[in-house]
Amino acid sequence: MKIRRHGPAGLVLVAFLLASSAFFAFAAFYSSVRQEEYEGLGLPVLNVNTYGKKISSKEKYLDAVYSLDYGDQHWGGGCRIRGRGNSTWNTIDTNKKPYLLKLDDDEALLGLGRARRWVLKASATDKSFLRDEFAFYLAHHIWDRFAWTPRQRFVTLILNGKYAGLYGLQEKVEILPERVGINPADGSVLFKIDEHKSERLSFTSEHGALFNIVDTDGVELSWDEFFALKDFVNEREKYLFGENDDGGSWTQYFDLDSLVDWYLINELTKNHDSRFQASCFIYYDKPKDKFFMGPVWDFDLSAGNTDAAGCSETDGYITAQGFWYEHLLTDEVFMAALRSRWRETRDEISGSIDGIQDWADALRDAAVLNDRAWKSFGHRQWPNPTGWRSRKSYQDEVDYMVGYLRARLVWLDKQWG
Repeated sequence: MKIRRHGPAGLVLVAFLLASSAFFAFAAFYSSVRQEEYEGLGLPVLNVNTYGKKISSKEKYLDAVYSLDYGDQHWGGGCRIRGRGNSTWNTIDTNKKPYLLKLDDDEALLGLGRARRWVLKASATDKSFLRDEFAFYLAHHIWDRFAWTPRQRFVTLILNGKYAGLYGLQEKVEILPERVGINPADGSVLFKIDEHKSERLSFTSEHGALFNIVDTDGVELSWDEFFALKDFVNEREKYLFGENDDGGSWTQYFDLDSLVDWYLINELTKNHDSRFQASCFIYYDKPKDKFFMGPVWDFDLSAGNTDAAGCSETDGYITAQGFWYEHLLTDEVFMAALRSRWRETRDEISGSIDGIQDWADALRDAAVLNDRAWKSFGHRQWPNPTGWRSRKSYQDEVDYMVGYLRARLVWLDKQWG
């Protein structure tokens, strides 16, 4: 491959183009959106003031204050804020950024579970804003055999007095009584299986899954305890693959119901990251001596929203490519439970896809106002799935998502129906 070298004139042109891109991104953010316009949406309004400082890091927090108003309800006080995310934070093709908000005190914001840490989901990569919403709905109401599933509320974010767009205020996956309700003091552990070593304590299992120990709720693990935990996971993993010597069934140590429901949600939506690639959560409950899949999380790259790994195609499997599930789909016990669960819920799933349009109708004005600031419909916006140029309106994006899921339902019905 030849590398083209730029002369002085070429370098000036490149610099001009980069500066122009930065200018237009800056201009988009500070486009004129009046207070009466975003207040007229009827959404909760979250104001965050960092005293004028730019949020430029996902490691370092900035001191801030916040206020959240919805009707006659009000929350407010001190907080800290930083960036978050992997691709959504780092790509230069996405200017609207996600944040992590850490309140000084626990609060039950907008009727959600009491906590200090809250995710502000930008959904810059999901122009429908509805992929997380749909997946969370499935996990709460249909494929719902999880101890806990995150919730979100849509809010208008005002950052340092400027309109920042439509955001999802989401409950963060962490160990708390009103979130993942396990107790690390008794030996229970929350893991994130990921391709990124995103936590201080990480290890790769013998079958290739990278386990990050996400949250110990203040319980410190010694290195001896860490290596003992790694050995324990590897020993239990052998049961999934039929490599144990005692003749015991894997269902003794892995919760079949949550494994099935987690798989169905991710496979129906053909979630790119569900191949144990990013943000796949699993926890070990010591008193029950079992591993449970979940909570479900992060569906930006689902429902046809990327071309990578064939995800824009409505046929074929994606979650089945994940280390454990590739094997589980050859297991008679798992497949019998999967087919049974699919058949008993199939009509409800079809109805839930039909209901996406109702959510879209309620969110339309907020999404259109967000687009006025960020210029996403019909514009290049990572991950740029097939047909993005032709989808020039919010309804185009919703129609694409709904059409994809309907076609996906038909294909999966042929496999399991």
